[in-house]
Amino acid sequence: MSPPGASLSRKTALWGEHVALGADMDAYAWAGMAMPWTYRTSLAEEQRAVRERAGLADVSQLQVVSVRGPGAVSCLERLVPRRIADMAVGTSRFTVLLSRFGRICDEALVLRVAEDELWLSHGAGATRAQLAKLVDSGQAPDVQVATLDDLHVLSLQGPSSAEVLASLTREDVAGLPFLGHRQVTLGPHDVLLSRSGFTGELGFELFCRADDAVPLWRLLLSAAAPVGVVPYGYRCVDLLRIKAGFTLYPSDLGGVSSLWEAGLSWLVRDKVGEYVGHEAVAKAKEWFGTDAKACRTSTELLSLPDVDAVFIASCDHWHASHLEQVAQAGKHIYVEKPMAIEQDELNRAYAAANAFMDAIASQQAAYLGQ
Repeated sequence: MSPPGASLSRKTALWGEHVALGADMDAYAWAGMAMPWTYRTSLAEEQRAVRERAGLADVSQLQVVSVRGPGAVSCLERLVPRRIADMAVGTSRFTVLLSRFGRICDEALVLRVAEDELWLSHGAGATRAQLAKLVDSGQAPDVQVATLDDLHVLSLQGPSSAEVLASLTREDVAGLPFLGHRQVTLGPHDVLLSRSGFTGELGFELFCRADDAVPLWRLLLSAAAPVGVVPYGYRCVDLLRIKAGFTLYPSDLGGVSSLWEAGLSWLVRDKVGEYVGHEAVAKAKEWFGTDAKACRTSTELLSLPDVDAVFIASCDHWHASHLEQVAQAGKHIYVEKPMAIEQDELNRAYAAANAFMDAIASQQAAYLGQ
């Protein structure tokens, strides 16, 4: 996020709505757009609404790029480390973007909106720059690239979100699969409705025109009033995504030197062919070896004798005693986001983590020539 006074290249159509809710729109910006960090409501109230009922956020700081034409799929296959060619129309996939050194330089949700058109909904990183390099180099022919600056994104999240949307359309909202999307009409507004979000709850993101953003925002608040909807700001978004174990570029991913270090090696598991950073990824795989294993409990983790390094994205459900057991078993620990454990309880875990990360940095520098 940018500090106060940062230069802005975009302005949300919902500026007045945020100010009316008590947001200081001069406090924070992200990806060139001022954003409501907090409202008059408390963080506890906003989080509880999303977890138990419904919350509504303006996430229009997300930048959306359209890649269309006969070469659109081939272009994205060369751009990102995740497989794209087998995506069906109406589906989405999370991916990251890499530098030629294999370092993460952005994250994006890829939406296949047509056979020959894909959208990249990305954050504050180098997606557009990487895409421009690819096109300018002649490696991505037969494509037209356009930044959809007029597009706004509203995020309705929470257990009651499908019920609220179902009251506004005849479409089968509840039947939309996770990461699926389709064009729907909500009241008089045409939107692309995506079953996605950054909270870990049932939720939807609505891509709409700037002219529709304010009336659609008000329509959603009115329709969701019976279930107790609460608008939530970016401070709440950040807390919700951390507690759900979701990483963010650059906050969490900007300093890592490989997909393995970030716990994202699964992205390249089915990838075929060359892409930006593929040589560095191949070298990193030589050092890290097999794919990481995901474990939800310390008992499950300790039952894996071939695992000697542990990356924990969120400590909300991990107690200090669990970490001690893992450390005593001789497994190195890296804790990314300690949320519910006191710092003094993590000293031993961090000692092992620091040694492990120093070893990773040394090995990566040798392999990648940096």
